[in-house]
Amino acid sequence: MTLENVQAIMSVALENVREGVSISDATRPDNPLIYVNRGFLQLTGYSHEEVINRNCRFLHSRLPQQPGLDRLRHAIRNGEAAVVEVQNRRKNGSLFWNRLSVTPIFDAAGVLRHFIGIQEDITHQKDKEALSQSLQQQQTIARLIREAQEEERRHIGEELHDNINQLLATAKLYLTMSGTSLSPQLAIAHAKTFLGSAIEEIRQLSARMVHGRVQPLSFAEQLENLLESLRPVVPFALRLHNSVGDDVELSEELRQLLYRIVQEQLNNVIKHACAKSVTVALKATPAGIMLQVSDDGIGFDPGNQHTGIGLHNMRNRLKPLRGRLLLQTAPGEGCRLLVKLPLRAAARPQPEIQALAAAAY
Repeated sequence: MTLENVQAIMSVALENVREGVSISDATRPDNPLIYVNRGFLQLTGYSHEEVINRNCRFLHSRLPQQPGLDRLRHAIRNGEAAVVEVQNRRKNGSLFWNRLSVTPIFDAAGVLRHFIGIQEDITHQKDKEALSQSLQQQQTIARLIREAQEEERRHIGEELHDNINQLLATAKLYLTMSGTSLSPQLAIAHAKTFLGSAIEEIRQLSARMVHGRVQPLSFAEQLENLLESLRPVVPFALRLHNSVGDDVELSEELRQLLYRIVQEQLNNVIKHACAKSVTVALKATPAGIMLQVSDDGIGFDPGNQHTGIGLHNMRNRLKPLRGRLLLQTAPGEGCRLLVKLPLRAAARPQPEIQALAAAAY
């Protein structure tokens, strides 16, 4: 077979391949096209006369900047091969995705003469990838919604047990004291106060579910109100030691967390401890915040004690703020509940921690 026959076969092959084929002249200014095959014209919608002697940038000149174009320009400047995916525009204005492979051609002296470009329409493939990505995003959103709903159910359960249940239990305790250590009128008045507080907590819980968080009282006010309300009816002396001054900034999440833990532990003492004295102590240390609720009651064997939902809820509430809970007790030796929180939780939580802590309330 003669060289002329080979060249004729190659010419026919280039002209009839499905992919677009282009050849540019790298020795001329702006690297213009000197050859395009039928596949290139069908892909772009232009005629032979409209593309010859033009740089290929007319296919994307009116489109936003693309990373693939930066890699393509770098390859052409340096006489290197490259394969990129770029979005182009046809003559009729429609967009298509083009997988473009460019190869430099050097002569025998090593001088760059031409670039051969192979264009493949990958629009269908890119559409499938976009659809797959959209489905994955929808699945992710659906999963996050389910997790948020589960978190909200857990949050409601904790609020009902740790807060509203305690208010109702205190109201019941006042009614139980009626006619004994308290007059019926005073006992009923106190019970009505706590029932009103329970109703208000339910209202605020509902408001948070619909409108977002409701700004609570300050921690000092919450804690003092809690202890003051219990003193007339509990069968033990109740003392508070608070060495956390105004110069220590406590986050809203931390204030509410500490309040719920004190509330839950005092309820445990009322039910089980038979204590004569209970001390609630809060102090700031170089490492963070420390809360202690101690009593001189009957204590228990922690190895045999069933862990109730209250203690479980305490530990769940501490996790987002990286806190620790220690329970020290023994039969006949009372009980001491110790909570330690690091400084970063005591001040303003980092955004990711704050988001987790917000979900816990």
